[in-house]
Amino acid sequence: VPTQTQIGSAYSGTTLENEVTINTQGIQEWTLPLSGTYKIEAWGASGGEGDDPQNDTRPGNGARMSGHFTLTGNHVLKILVGQLGGTGTSTSSKAGGGGGGSFVYNASTNSPIIVAAGGNGENWGSWTTNGPDGQATNNGTTAGGTVGGRGSGGGGLSTNGVNYSNSTGGQSFTNGGVGGLRYSSNHADGGFGGGGGSKYEGGGGGGYHGGKAPNTNQYTTNYPHYGAGSYNSGTNQSNSAGVNVGHGKVVITFLSN
Repeated sequence: VPTQTQIGSAYSGTTLENEVTINTQGIQEWTLPLSGTYKIEAWGASGGEGDDPQNDTRPGNGARMSGHFTLTGNHVLKILVGQLGGTGTSTSSKAGGGGGGSFVYNASTNSPIIVAAGGNGENWGSWTTNGPDGQATNNGTTAGGTVGGRGSGGGGLSTNGVNYSNSTGGQSFTNGGVGGLRYSSNHADGGFGGGGGSKYEGGGGGGYHGGKAPNTNQYTTNYPHYGAGSYNSGTNQSNSAGVNVGHGKVVITFLSN
């Protein structure tokens, strides 16, 4: 989770030097220098790996969302870049944490601009299907994910993911976006950006609405609709589910005024 010191070092010598501040840890705030049209691209992070190296499955991949937006100079954007879900660390029966979603939010108008969902964590070794990918669509709500199996839900825009047992759901963007905590030391935490903590099924990804854990012991069943949801308020949209592997990212390009 980036700090102000890390942001200052990363942007030193660039046009963003001294232009980005952090008031809530990990959430970058940047003031738009000009009114005009901007292209914003966001990628959610993928979920974390499970514990079984012989398992042919994978975690869910993050979504990619892109659009054009007419924005006003001096408005403040809050930007959260999702991080990769944690990895299960035991030799058996441990799942990966949910990947964090990436968010761009207009703090001056209190409204989301674009959200790219993170992928769910990989399930434990008996599963033959992948963790649900971050989706390019949403279910029409900002609710955090509910629990279908033994893992916690991902955080949504404004609602935390649901806890499972000793693991916790990812925090919503409006509550700081911190990833959920693992069930025990051998399981995996969720990634920053609302990823849910894991137990046997992977934690849900963070997003506009959070992902939820696949149903217990349904080892051969795909659950794509359990993936976290994305959001895009722009024009000239280009959106793709389940395409990003690794940490998320956000790219903002000024087009014209």
